[in-house]
Amino acid sequence: MDDPLDAHHQAIPSYINNAASISALHILKMTTALVKELAHFAKKVVYI
Repeated sequence: MDDPLDAHHQAIPSYINNAASISALHILKMTTALVKELAHFAKKVVYI
């Protein structure tokens, strides 16, 4: 997975970039899960 920005950030070790990517992905997954939970809860409230 080649990022065009890598050429500009060669000073940054790849493991830092990888850690940042994993963290961003984890946050995105958590946010998505939270939104789904809220939507599910909202449906329950609406249908009661």
